[in-house]
Amino acid sequence: MRVKTVQFRGGYHGVTILPIGDQTHHTHSLDHLDKIKRSTILMEIARSEVMKGYMPASVYTVMSEDLEKLSAIGGRYLSRNDVRNASQSWRQTHQEELRVHEGYKYDHGNGIVRMDGSVSLANMYHRVHSFDPALAYDASLPPGTLRFPLELRAFLEPYLPSKGRHPAVGGLPHVTLTYATSMDSSLSLAPGLQTVLSGPQSKAMTHYLRSRHDAILIGVRTALTDDPALNCRLEGMGGFGGWGWEGQPRPVVIDPNARWSLSEQSKVLQTVHSGKGKAPWIIIGPRSSLDSNRIELLSNYGGKFLGLAESDHNCRFPWEAILKALASEGIKSVMVEGGGTVINDLFRPENAGVINSVVVTIAPTYLGSGGVTVCPARKQDTSGKPQPALRFQNLKWQSLGEDVVMCGKLPSAHKPSSPPSLRFTEPPLHPGTFLSSQPQSNGQHIFQLPLSS
Repeated sequence: MRVKTVQFRGGYHGVTILPIGDQTHHTHSLDHLDKIKRSTILMEIARSEVMKGYMPASVYTVMSEDLEKLSAIGGRYLSRNDVRNASQSWRQTHQEELRVHEGYKYDHGNGIVRMDGSVSLANMYHRVHSFDPALAYDASLPPGTLRFPLELRAFLEPYLPSKGRHPAVGGLPHVTLTYATSMDSSLSLAPGLQTVLSGPQSKAMTHYLRSRHDAILIGVRTALTDDPALNCRLEGMGGFGGWGWEGQPRPVVIDPNARWSLSEQSKVLQTVHSGKGKAPWIIIGPRSSLDSNRIELLSNYGGKFLGLAESDHNCRFPWEAILKALASEGIKSVMVEGGGTVINDLFRPENAGVINSVVVTIAPTYLGSGGVTVCPARKQDTSGKPQPALRFQNLKWQSLGEDVVMCGKLPSAHKPSSPPSLRFTEPPLHPGTFLSSQPQSNGQHIFQLPLSS
């Protein structure tokens, strides 16, 4: 088979490889030509706008406002990197600060948008109907980079923490519970078996949700089963076209017995090493035993173990204590992603009050019996008559590809219960108190309650 290569040179280099073997005819399709190369007129317009002092991203946004005119000069497939490449040689000798066009602004995570937040109908149609969450074709961004169009974000906004990220009522972080499920409420085919349910569009939505929260929280079983990276791969976030750790949430793993043994091969640490995410905080329980190597490894990557004093006889932490502990570390919003044990525990009547919103992706499939399911315990009224466990309010439904996304909130009548008594009652500690780490002669570290003075 023969292939054809088209190379773009500039500040951002890229190579497009196209198969041309086994073709029975030669094509002069303008759409095909526009897709593999950019016209001289188009590049000259982009370059001249940047030379006026405008940012390439702003130039791209303004040029994309009128899709019909842009297509007429061969710009249907214009990208931001095309504008950067067109102006790169001029920028080598002109380092002054660039600006956005009048009437536009930079919006975190969304790029350059109009001041009023509106988008032209032509541009909206083009972006929504050409929505491809994968950006592997963009040579300037890492493979696996995702995008989630501005037009598809509005339905989520009422269920997300404010961009100022103020703490929720009571000093607890905003909690968004989100997960993907089958039509029979299953998360996976069997315990310990990773099962893919989300389609590409809803997967991109999940990464957008991650960019809007300070932390992602999962249980240790999910960490052991999936070996997750726990980062945000959305275009414009840190490591994916953005600076530093911009938009990258802090991974948090609930691990009462310190079962999760991280290594340098763990995806979450490889993500840190490549500059595409943060190291995890691992919440462990009383008398958890750790060797010095595990503590040092996590610390070297910027993570840490957090010893939490409160737990019940099943080594479960009260959710209010977990959230107060995270709030004391500066976390103002938490996205809880699973797995089944964590989700079902949050839906218990005594815990559901800490949930601010729920975003559930429903895949068009039945996994069948025997899997891990989301199924809160049924309630009963005073006479013993069965009652529904939960019913969501303020609902909104949105289709994404083959999936359907449900957003909702729980009735405000649910209130979190007070934290249970500590397993070690002397001295008494307030919710959110961390345990102290005591090194032992055998190299182990024992986390225990601080002694009274």
